[in-house]
Amino acid sequence: MEIISRAGWGAAPPKIIPETVPWSARVGVIYHHSGKAASQTVRAIQRYHMAEPPDGRGWNDIGYNFLIDQSGRIYQGRGWTVLGAHVEHHNTPWLGVCIIGNDQLSDAAATAARWLHEDAERRAGRRLDAKGHRDLADNVTTCPGDIIAGWVHSGMRAMPAPSQSMGQTPVTVPVSAPTTRGQVPMVHLPTLRHGATGMPVRAAQALANIKLAGADIPVDGVYGTATETQIRRVQRAAGVAADGICGPATWTVLRGVIG
Repeated sequence: MEIISRAGWGAAPPKIIPETVPWSARVGVIYHHSGKAASQTVRAIQRYHMAEPPDGRGWNDIGYNFLIDQSGRIYQGRGWTVLGAHVEHHNTPWLGVCIIGNDQLSDAAATAARWLHEDAERRAGRRLDAKGHRDLADNVTTCPGDIIAGWVHSGMRAMPAPSQSMGQTPVTVPVSAPTTRGQVPMVHLPTLRHGATGMPVRAAQALANIKLAGADIPVDGVYGTATETQIRRVQRAAGVAADGICGPATWTVLRGVIG
């Protein structure tokens, strides 16, 4: 894969010469989402990050080290060895990668993110950890969304082939006020049932495995009998209807385990 250079996407120069970080100081990659439409441009994100408050963040440059859009294109942000601005108190040891969109992860974006992570490991000469923004944030945040967070926690597996998202119906899941890191007031997630495929299924499988440690199911993105059985176990343990369908009530139970 290729990385689109800063010149390639029309980046503005940083306000001042940025600090650099040696590879020896890097421990992993933190994954974010932009929280906006998938059509948002990298240049628009940079303008917001560099604009002075109240119109922006007032940062030196775009905050992320790299960005990925839903078509799988990778964009250089600050780059490999430049100090980012994406999670306060954690920018030196952690690279920041933003997946453009709002709680969505296409197969192409997942494949690109996995390739970029492996490239970072090649450059570092060792394995690097992977976390979602809300795993390390000091404040409660939705970032990087439940689908991306579940994917990161499942080991960032790439889908074997593009999915048709069978059996998925968009829903809005109401959640009570935040009480711990990772719990958020509202998120859009699909209802999943037997036969569904795709990244949302991977997220549900990974979260179910965390919820019921010791009874792991394959995180393969296919909502088959094993997944349906595991979801029923989660539902019974939580006291919700044990129908094997991952709908609003079940997502509310599952999504509380990441934080």
